[in-house]
Amino acid sequence: MNRVSTPAAEPRSFTAAMQALAALTPHVRIAREEHRPPWHIPDRRLFDYLVVYIVAGAGRFTVGAETFPVDAGDFVWIPPDTFHAMESRADPQHLLYAHFDLVYDSHRSPRVAPPPAYFQDLRAQPELIHPPVRLLGIDRWCGRLPLMNLAIIHQTLKRMVYEHMTARNPLVQAGLVYEMLGAILNGLHPGSAPNASHQQALQRAADRILAAATDPLDIAGLAQEARLSVPHFRKLFRAMHGQSPRALHQVVKMQKACEWIDYSNWNLSEIAAKLGFSNVHNFSRAFKEVIGHAPSDYRHRRM
Repeated sequence: MNRVSTPAAEPRSFTAAMQALAALTPHVRIAREEHRPPWHIPDRRLFDYLVVYIVAGAGRFTVGAETFPVDAGDFVWIPPDTFHAMESRADPQHLLYAHFDLVYDSHRSPRVAPPPAYFQDLRAQPELIHPPVRLLGIDRWCGRLPLMNLAIIHQTLKRMVYEHMTARNPLVQAGLVYEMLGAILNGLHPGSAPNASHQQALQRAADRILAAATDPLDIAGLAQEARLSVPHFRKLFRAMHGQSPRALHQVVKMQKACEWIDYSNWNLSEIAAKLGFSNVHNFSRAFKEVIGHAPSDYRHRRM
């Protein structure tokens, strides 16, 4: 499995790392969530970045010189102009993926959106290859990344997919790329890691929150299951996942709201009640804080 270590030149604090990311200008080209029958993408290279998160279903990827199995919870980072191949025999395999630039170029980015399906050699069009990003060790990310905060990566990619497929606001999508990069840095940064003995318990806690959008948040119960005091649980959860349990629960609820707005006939008051809000006004305020626009605007833009 490809391993990524924290670069020695990384800024001293996580806040400084986030500030350094401001030098980038992300641009999302494609973001999708799919349930695929057995599939195979043969040897290829791409002009842009590609990330793949496996929600369910085993497979096998090759990235660079490494071939490795993938399964639920794996996150794969494929840099531009990097040889890779992917296959799955799962039926179906559930995955999230996104193609994006980290440095937007008005000439390069739109011309390869989306890029042609398969490339063996990109030397004939070097001007279209994404320029290298030598910042915070990003140029060393390759293959399956050993992240400890995969629940956050999963949710950030889901939000990116929904934004790309519905509202298509490029600024919001760029913000979600920043969020993803910050989550990756947080997941790789040794100073942010709880003790190994707590990591599995904190991952289980995040998984429970992700699976329970319509349930009340029981922080005391989650802390008890992790065998931690509530204050210690909150502190370690934020260190590992980059946000508080309550913030993650709010994101999950709004993601569920997006699904119901997209795929159900329920009105906004019904959706608010199903998610535990006392009235549609509180729901609308929470939705706008997380998604970036009011639920009525979100539904209108889908029509």
